[in-house]
Amino acid sequence: MPAAQPDLSIVVMFTHDAEQAARCLEGVSTVTSEVPRTEVILVLNQASDAVRAIVAEHAPTARVIDSPVNTGTAVGWQLAFNAARAECVLLMHEDAVAGAGMAPQLLKTLRATPRAAAVGPWIDEPSGVPSVNAGWVRFGRGNARLTPEMLPEGLADAPYAVNEISSAISLWRRSAWEEIGGFEERVFPAMGVEPDSFTGIWARGHVVLVDPQARGVHQTGAMDSAPGLLSGPHVRHFLFKEFLDVWDEKWSARADWFVGREDTGAAIARAQELRVSPPMLSDPPVSQRHLTNPGGAKPEPTELDAEMADRLRAAERGIIDDYTRWLIDRDIEMTQRYEEAHAAYVELGERVADLEERSRTLDAILGGRWWRLRESLRRSFGR
Repeated sequence: MPAAQPDLSIVVMFTHDAEQAARCLEGVSTVTSEVPRTEVILVLNQASDAVRAIVAEHAPTARVIDSPVNTGTAVGWQLAFNAARAECVLLMHEDAVAGAGMAPQLLKTLRATPRAAAVGPWIDEPSGVPSVNAGWVRFGRGNARLTPEMLPEGLADAPYAVNEISSAISLWRRSAWEEIGGFEERVFPAMGVEPDSFTGIWARGHVVLVDPQARGVHQTGAMDSAPGLLSGPHVRHFLFKEFLDVWDEKWSARADWFVGREDTGAAIARAQELRVSPPMLSDPPVSQRHLTNPGGAKPEPTELDAEMADRLRAAERGIIDDYTRWLIDRDIEMTQRYEEAHAAYVELGERVADLEERSRTLDAILGGRWWRLRESLRRSFGR
């Protein structure tokens, strides 16, 4: 049975891939063996039968939040964080694996740094390039993933500040999560939850750290391989565009502590400066919870009820409709571009044909002149 007052809550959301779930839960077992008083909270987000079987086998004592509808990342994590009883919450993706000694090291760093709201490990990403995620720095609306080679000499000898860490494996201080209003539910079903959350953390005078002494693995690509209409690289591109609308509303006029150009070195240095003297906005925006708790009229839910399920279904239909219109608009735009390119190609072909005709005419003229010159020389020299 879970401890009455756990030192660590572990949150993972599972969907469709049983092999990933098994690997992830092996890492979870490593964490629970290293941190004695631990609770595990698993969100089954329209999970497949194979995933359910893996969870039943490998995590029989876990707290399970079961959703027959698509919660998306923000809502699924929200429910789990609401249920978490520990001040320290380890959030993991279903395609991530905790390394040996990772959790104790992250806990040590978080507890030793009172102003730290979240800390992440170095994450090996075997399916990605570059291979090690050493945190993220931000340039306004854009960001860049760091690798160890990008860090100044000596910076990686101890925990260092970044603008963002990957939620693939991230340890949160629950009180800081509450302070930012939880996860932003307008970012549905995914993309952009992390940069919005960590910007909210910085805006309140807290810091975000990476501890290079902690290591984990993130296979990446779970969203792109998920079943359903809202998966794949095209959806990822569309959802990122949607996220930028939320970002602009919340942070474009406020997050002036980011460097204004894509200079990774300057961004890293700026993050270290902010660690010493962090920005603190007088009225930072909070996240909206219009899907889990509209208006904040009720206690924060830890399970789905019928009303929330209906809101999630409506949100999914709405985003599918928006995505469909976006695809149609892109198709119209691409068709127009094709027609313009084809017209230019036809015009170019006509110009080439005209030039070829002129070239043949010129050759004929020059050929005639050369023949007349040759005959004239032959007559002049009597040949």
